[in-house]
Amino acid sequence: MSTKLKEKIITNLSNYQLTPEETATLQNGLDYIHPPTKFDDKTFISNIETYFVNILGHATDKRDYEEREENEKITYNLTPKQLAGANEIRTTCNNFRRAAIKEIRINQQSTNKIRQVLKNLSQNRNIVITRPDKGRGIVILNKHDYIKKLTTILSDNTTFKEIDEDPTIKQENRLNTKLLELKNSELITLQEYKYARSTGSQPAQIYGLPKIHKKPDPDGILPIRPILSSSKTFNFRLAKLLANKLNKLRENPNIIKDSFTFVDWLHKLEIDTSKYKMLSFDITSLFTKVPIDRTIEIILDKLYESKHTCIVSKDPKYKWCKKCIQRREMQTLLEMATKETHFIFNDKIYRQCDGVAMGSPLGPVFADIYVNYLETKFLKRIKTNGVVQYKRFVDDTFTLVHKDTDKYTILNILNSYDDQIQFTCEEEKDQTISFLDVKVKRLEAQEKPFVTNVYRKETFTGLILQWSSYVPKNYKVSTLSSMIYRAIKICSNFKLMTEEFDNIRKIAADNGYPINFIEAQIRRTLDRYYNQKQNNNKPRSTTKKEEKKNELICVDLPYHEKSTEKLGKKLIQIAASLQPQLQIQPIQRPPPAISTFFSTKDKINTTLQSGVVYEISCRDCPSKYIGKTIRQVQRRLIEHGQPSDTTNNRETTTQNLSNLEQLHTRPKRTNKPIVRYGIDPTPINQQTISDTIEEKTNINHSALMKHAHEYQHQINWKETKILDKDTKPYRLLVRESLLIKQFQPILNRTVNSVPLIVFPEGIPTKKPTVKIKYISDNNNNPTEGHRDK
Repeated sequence: MSTKLKEKIITNLSNYQLTPEETATLQNGLDYIHPPTKFDDKTFISNIETYFVNILGHATDKRDYEEREENEKITYNLTPKQLAGANEIRTTCNNFRRAAIKEIRINQQSTNKIRQVLKNLSQNRNIVITRPDKGRGIVILNKHDYIKKLTTILSDNTTFKEIDEDPTIKQENRLNTKLLELKNSELITLQEYKYARSTGSQPAQIYGLPKIHKKPDPDGILPIRPILSSSKTFNFRLAKLLANKLNKLRENPNIIKDSFTFVDWLHKLEIDTSKYKMLSFDITSLFTKVPIDRTIEIILDKLYESKHTCIVSKDPKYKWCKKCIQRREMQTLLEMATKETHFIFNDKIYRQCDGVAMGSPLGPVFADIYVNYLETKFLKRIKTNGVVQYKRFVDDTFTLVHKDTDKYTILNILNSYDDQIQFTCEEEKDQTISFLDVKVKRLEAQEKPFVTNVYRKETFTGLILQWSSYVPKNYKVSTLSSMIYRAIKICSNFKLMTEEFDNIRKIAADNGYPINFIEAQIRRTLDRYYNQKQNNNKPRSTTKKEEKKNELICVDLPYHEKSTEKLGKKLIQIAASLQPQLQIQPIQRPPPAISTFFSTKDKINTTLQSGVVYEISCRDCPSKYIGKTIRQVQRRLIEHGQPSDTTNNRETTTQNLSNLEQLHTRPKRTNKPIVRYGIDPTPINQQTISDTIEEKTNINHSALMKHAHEYQHQINWKETKILDKDTKPYRLLVRESLLIKQFQPILNRTVNSVPLIVFPEGIPTKKPTVKIKYISDNNNNPTEGHRDK
């Protein structure tokens, strides 16, 4: 990395002075990845066990592990095909694991030192280390300034409101009840119900990105852009579902989809540019200023026309027409998806009262729909006042106006329709203006009226993915090829394109990329672009060939350079030999980036976390229980027997047992034979698992409560620990099984949650503890295999 580049990456606005070691560690940026210092067995095993079940299924002689008697031996029945597959996969994985550990040891010492520097920095409670609002880099702020700035933003009572209690559980229950009602009424499909149904939701988390390209506010602190991390909220998937349904309402001939479509449109214009000039209008803080209620009304009018007499009348709902019922239910869903999102910051809970949250899938949709509505009002006026061409991308607009047009006249018209939606204006300089990432130059008396080139903002630091970052090679290929492709598409002539290639060469070289690699990517991207262009120009055949697509199964693999590539190829070969109809796609996952050391989000309370393996201990003895849940831990604790009064006195604990015995009733199991999946397997249906994974938790006599009742002990509910996490339900079951095998908690009735086929002994040790055997029939033919424990 060049010295000039290093100086631009870190912006230290705090009172803390970085040491040379800390500066050197941060200079690669927050996205930089160092080699791992240890092999992550739990993640690797959970992915491999999932891979095995996806291609060959699983079978066991006992369907319900909770019914296992004490000290009862569990036998996993395997077909010869499954057994051979398990053995081959295990051998392959053992070879990979040995190679990976050997590689880790090479870099371990230097990486450990770097990790220690990062850990020490992350423990400094006086500073916040984050990324800038625009561009790549690192910004260091005084924590006091950071909290003060965000608190000031949240003190705006017209947009945000502080609330006393966390409504996550209530909101999730209310949404799921409404969705079930709509499904039963056939107003939404079963597929839509399953997609939008919320399980294990959490409050959103707000954080801020400093605008280092702006001047400090009067308080001396840089302005901060609030960002809401809401991907795990109760209404996020509902918002995604609605956004997909409402996308058609965003359609508008004035909207530009991206930089490429903008450039294509611009070069097709046939005008005398000597008569015009370029202006750009930008809407200030659009997302937080969009009026939710008004936008919902606009959406409903577009979908169902204006309000019918049913809604305005006082008739009971069952007398309404179908269109009015649909309108009212859509209104309810839209309000749930936009008006009820709550978030945490600095140990306080807030709700956004108006505007669409940054990060919501409905944000761009609502913004476009509302601005489309405003455009129907002001477009005629601005065109009569000199605007000839008008194009918009979300909150940025590009306009061509007559040379004698007064920009303030246009600005006043735009700002006269909504006090909250206010525009700012930028006029061309030297016949040049920037729009999105395109620099547009207006030419006079030329055959081509416009010249376009790649535009980089002043906030661009020159930092891209470092060549030395510990990531798969295809990451680096994508980094350069995307820059090269943008140059090809945006630059309007060969000279500008070659100049941009030189810029790319310099940027890549400053980030450590070898010259040979850079040149190879330029050649390949050019070849790919022009070959694709030629193919698009060829006449297409009218007869379509029906190609049967194999089912795609992805398998996550830890990135360890060539060892991972070799493992991926071997897993593809194994699957092809066992199940040719399946297509395996290995995905190489690098270790976490530096940014994981410096999270600026509030931590989610333990009881609201989901997708976790947890541990509950007894206060009076060493007994422990390990479980998992895809729902909130709070729900599981109540099912285990946690009293509403968590003081955990003996009387409360004992009295609740009888009530819990009535509450936790297990549905009767059928005596169906074991299903064999080895012949015609299907990939794990994660949604089905999500709906049924907790079925076995409704057990008679909670093990924890039974222990408390039998020994008159207290359960330490308040000290529930999170041992592991996973977003995929089946992998979560595998992680639970691994931890149960590792710690062997006394209160668990099961040896595992799901059978571990490839790694039956759990996390590997130096000496194997499990033997794989064949069982022969009377003719000494191998019929089934089993693994003894």
